[in-house]
Amino acid sequence: MFHRASGISYLRFFRRLHAAHVFDWYLEIGCRDGRVLDMVQGKTIGVDPVFRMEGSILGRKPQLHLFQETSDDFFAANRLGALGAHPVVSFIDGMHLFEFALRDFIGVEAAANPDGVVYVHDCFPSDHTMTTRDLSNLPAIWTGDVWKLLPILQAYRPDLTLTAIDAAPTGLLM
Repeated sequence: MFHRASGISYLRFFRRLHAAHVFDWYLEIGCRDGRVLDMVQGKTIGVDPVFRMEGSILGRKPQLHLFQETSDDFFAANRLGALGAHPVVSFIDGMHLFEFALRDFIGVEAAANPDGVVYVHDCFPSDHTMTTRDLSNLPAIWTGDVWKLLPILQAYRPDLTLTAIDAAPTGLLM
């Protein structure tokens, strides 16, 4: 069941993606330090309850909207609707518990561009300790149980094209 992702690092993957494409709207859930947000060139939305960014991540972005709140509050307030934003690319890297990832996916998909792509981080743990739900004792690399999103989407959303990306250290689901 476990497989250690050994491909390109997920940060390098996103660096190449954003260097090659300028998306009309990019949404990131769980962007605490802004490492991926910094790479984006198009209109950008970041959501995290506890930002820890240093320096400017504005770069060449025509718009940057940061919401320091939970993703549940973000979607409940219909912030995407207020901005008129329909993300073309979204990256879910929020709370590493299945129910949060599922709610984030539902919220993202409801507002996304019809041809949009969603990436979900931490779906492919390499060992059992990474999958803990015990928030008081987290390992150095923590995926939680986000992996459960894959079989659920496979079972209940056969209309979606799901692709596993071997992006170190914990994979990406596209």
